[in-house]
Amino acid sequence: MISCATRAPKWFSNHSISGNLLMFKLLVNSTVGHREEFNLALQRLAALKPRYAGRFHIGDAMAERLRAADGGYNAALSARIGDPPLPGFSQAPPIFQEEHWSEDLECFLSHFHFQHLREMPEFQRLPPASLIRALNRE
Repeated sequence: MISCATRAPKWFSNHSISGNLLMFKLLVNSTVGHREEFNLALQRLAALKPRYAGRFHIGDAMAERLRAADGGYNAALSARIGDPPLPGFSQAPPIFQEEHWSEDLECFLSHFHFQHLREMPEFQRLPPASLIRALNRE
């Protein structure tokens, strides 16, 4: 039996989702669409394991492209306070972790907000290869 945490553990300081939980969210959104009630469910699932929350891998080249496309925000910030530290994400875990997918998917689908998805074919296999490639682009 998989239980959902009611309080976030001490290590859980970032309420963003990551890893296979982010992949699951992308699959849910593309299959049944975004629903407001999913947000709290995803946050509760994110508190279950460190790999479900926090940073995820972004290659250095991709990070530079994203920073360059920021609409001038970083330049305006640098003009006011000097160059801010720019954290790297190249050492962070990847969004999709195939070695944990079966276990994680079972955990996610056990949550009552997502149980209805269990019989859908999209949730009975690995995510589409095109989605995995897009998320792992350097």
